[in-house]
Amino acid sequence: MLSGLAIDDYRKLLCLDDATIEGGGDEIANSKGDIGRLLFSAAAGVSDLSEVLDTVDKRCGDLYKKGGSKSVFAQLKRDLDDVTAQIRETDISVSDYRQRKQTLEDAEALEKKVREERRDKLTSQASLEAIAKAFPVSTKIAELAHELDPLQHFPIYLDIDPEELVELSKRRVLLEAEQKRLSDLIDEKTEGRDAIVSQPKMVKNLKKLDDLRKLRDRCGTAATDLPRRKVQRDEVIEDMKRSLVDIGLKSVDVPDQFVFDLTYLRELELKFQAVSDAEAELRTAEEEEENALRNFEAAGETLSGLPEETGDVQDIQKILDLQNASRIVTEATKAIEALRLVQQSARTALPPLSLDGKKFESVPELPLSSEDASTLARDIEFAKGAVSRAEDEFASTEEAAEQLVSRIDALEDSGAFITDDEAIALRSKRDSLWNEHLGDLSKPSADLFETAMRVDDAKGIARHSQAKELAEVRQLKVALAEANSKSRAKKSAIETATSRLDSLQSGLLRHLSAAGLKLDLSPTGFTDWVRKVEAAREQAIAAENEQVTVAPVLEAAERLRKELARALNAPEATLDALVSMASKIAAEREKTKIERKAAQRTVDDTEMEHSKRAKRKRDAAGARDEAKTAWAKALEDAFDDAGKVILFPQAFEIFREIRELNEKLLGLQRQINGMETDQKALKIALVSVIPNDPDLADMPTIDAYDALVSKSEAAIKSDGMREELSSEIDTAESNRQSAQGDLDNVDAQVGLAAAIFHTAIPTGTVEELRKAVLQGRRAVELRDEIARLSSELCSLLNVPSKSDAKDLLEGESLLEVQASILEVERDLIGLEENLTPAIENRTRAKSDLDSITGDSDVAMLVARRQTIELEMESVIRDFLKLRIGHLMADQAIRRYRDKHRSGMMEAAEAAFTELTKGAYSGLTTQIEGTNETLVAIQSSDGAAKQAHAMSKGTRFQLYLALRAAAYEQMAANGTVLPFFCDDVFETFDEDRTRAACGLMRRIGQMGQAVYLTHHRHVVEIAKDVCGDDVRIHEI
Repeated sequence: MLSGLAIDDYRKLLCLDDATIEGGGDEIANSKGDIGRLLFSAAAGVSDLSEVLDTVDKRCGDLYKKGGSKSVFAQLKRDLDDVTAQIRETDISVSDYRQRKQTLEDAEALEKKVREERRDKLTSQASLEAIAKAFPVSTKIAELAHELDPLQHFPIYLDIDPEELVELSKRRVLLEAEQKRLSDLIDEKTEGRDAIVSQPKMVKNLKKLDDLRKLRDRCGTAATDLPRRKVQRDEVIEDMKRSLVDIGLKSVDVPDQFVFDLTYLRELELKFQAVSDAEAELRTAEEEEENALRNFEAAGETLSGLPEETGDVQDIQKILDLQNASRIVTEATKAIEALRLVQQSARTALPPLSLDGKKFESVPELPLSSEDASTLARDIEFAKGAVSRAEDEFASTEEAAEQLVSRIDALEDSGAFITDDEAIALRSKRDSLWNEHLGDLSKPSADLFETAMRVDDAKGIARHSQAKELAEVRQLKVALAEANSKSRAKKSAIETATSRLDSLQSGLLRHLSAAGLKLDLSPTGFTDWVRKVEAAREQAIAAENEQVTVAPVLEAAERLRKELARALNAPEATLDALVSMASKIAAEREKTKIERKAAQRTVDDTEMEHSKRAKRKRDAAGARDEAKTAWAKALEDAFDDAGKVILFPQAFEIFREIRELNEKLLGLQRQINGMETDQKALKIALVSVIPNDPDLADMPTIDAYDALVSKSEAAIKSDGMREELSSEIDTAESNRQSAQGDLDNVDAQVGLAAAIFHTAIPTGTVEELRKAVLQGRRAVELRDEIARLSSELCSLLNVPSKSDAKDLLEGESLLEVQASILEVERDLIGLEENLTPAIENRTRAKSDLDSITGDSDVAMLVARRQTIELEMESVIRDFLKLRIGHLMADQAIRRYRDKHRSGMMEAAEAAFTELTKGAYSGLTTQIEGTNETLVAIQSSDGAAKQAHAMSKGTRFQLYLALRAAAYEQMAANGTVLPFFCDDVFETFDEDRTRAACGLMRRIGQMGQAVYLTHHRHVVEIAKDVCGDDVRIHEI
């Protein structure tokens, strides 16, 4: 979104090329799409309300549409007809209903009886089959009890695993073997430990030798390194002598006399460098002094070549500054242009008022306002619609009444139908003959009465069979009376609506006559004409107001023109020409003044610079002399007469090398002294360790040290082996005691397992105990199986205990039970054959009864019909609310648009008139269906022309004017966006291109206008029209 404007709408509205200017312009001119509604909606949201109204209108059509078949009301009407038809079809006689109901009850009773007999047989069958299954279970229980008798003295519960006893036996054998192996190992290790002899003195010597280890290592290295270090020392001394020869010092016996401190050496080097720097600075100062002298002489020549200032011309710049000429010219130009535009708008507002050849030279007086005219037009349309609806409804009620009369006549004219009047006449005749017979009491009177009575009874029976038709005739007559009443009411409504319409049309004719217009002008046409008159009046008032507003600005401009004309001696020149001449003269004089000031300032600056450079030259010469004196004194202090032969500045690097070589020489001498000291110390230390050892006395110092270390390490290794054997003996003894404890645990576990068995059962050994465990586990299994089978037997026979099951089976034979089962199965086959037809008869009877909906179904249908009627009434109410609200909102939106869009229309109208150079005088709208279409008024004949009938160039100018008006309204509301045009002036002639450039200039003053072109003449026109307000970018 760009300031509330969608990106697509922004491109159509404010980014124009050949495609978008025409596409978006068509939408605006025909009030289509979001861009089209932008011009015809005074505020954001009116177009949204129009979309909402379209949705409401569609919803009205979905609820009710005259003659339609897909609306909600039409569907409810069809549902009502279906329910009514079902009510008419749903009815049977009472006797038929009772007969079907009795048939169903008899069939259900028969089915119930057969099912009960079948259930009894099935129960007997299940009982017999359970007894048959119980016989083998009882036999199995007896067999298991016989097997359990010898094992009764074994424990009831046993959780010992026989395989665990086998593992205990194996573990005992292994533990006994391990005890023997450990005893043999202890004897062997003890014999080896006793054979090793301990040497504590040699162990103490090794500690002293470890303290001398570092000294021994240094002596070993020095034996080979000491001669090499001495040779390196002599080589460094020779290098120092050779370096001194390179700088002119020959035959130096003690080179270390030329080793200087780095700080002192740096001071000497700085003094030498100071002499070189001072000489370089003196050369630079001499060159700069020569350049400054040349610059000073050139500046003087430039100043003498400039013209002198004159004082005999009047100071025109003072006039321009005092009068603020640029502001006055700008305001005057804008005031003249604004006055021209409003006057032109006032003139162009008159031609659209012309109707059927009648033209107006001035704005006519109005008999009523545009809002009242719009209300009158709307009321006339509503009145016409009311008359049309009343006539349609009257015709519908008349047609319905005719249909009811036809239906009644059709029922009463049928030959077998007996009307209420005929029935009343027959009953009256019978009663009359009865009264006559009571008075006469003769056979003829009796015969006449009998005949009348038989006829009346026959007709009564016939009428009883025609009760449905009689009820329908009565309902139709009631409906006919209601239809006639509605018809009279509708006729009265027609007369009221017609009277209302005639009154409104008479008012319209009076207003047309008062305005001098033809009496056949339509209400909407009259409303549009009133709006145009009001717009024209507003334009005329605006022109008068603008004339008053710009008067002070134009008077100030005239005063400035006269004063400049006197000063420049040009009384007939225009204000723009005078301001241009004055500005040019003032600018030339100011330019000369500025140039002389700049030249004088240059002379002063170069003279000062030359003085500074001459002083710097003198200072540099003095600094050079001081540096040379300081260097000569430092050279004499450091080297005496030898300083005269030393080569500088390369001598400074040689002296640094001499200092580094001297540091290396001192290090080598320290190393040589340290090696010789270590050799003496090691020899003295070894004498204290081995004073009486004949094997080591004649050995070199280092070899004697190594032999003594070997002996001491051998003594320590023997002591370690003795301690290791003692540890192994202690470990083996501990393991032998642990094995004995494990043997005791195994024996305890076997004894604990044997304790749970009866004393008569052998358990002395592990094998006897394992056999007893296996027999005990079999006894437990037998007891569990007997318990399970006993539970199964009780479940089969449906008895609580084993003794009850035994009592039930006692006296029964398996063969007799099986024979009884076969007999029950034969009885069940016969019952199944009887049950099937009983179910079929009951199903058939229920189906016959279910096919009759009954009174409840009729009531449900009647309730459904009432519900549908209420829904139809609700739909019609919703439709009326939406329809009336839609019409009122639509009229309100039209009035709102008419009231607020005039400002944008006026701006577009003025821009279009300017772009076409007056070929078109105005813009207006025409109603086409639900949309409004923009048309332009030609100045030549006042004819209206739509956009599609214009040439491409004129059409582009119309669309550009519409965009400019929209931009002006958006900018006034605070929305400022860039306005882009891509070569849309291609089809314009030069005059219209010039006008379009002026339009783009005004847009740029409100925001930002960008025009892209590859035509050079358009650029030149833009420069000429816009002046300093345009900025050209070459791409």
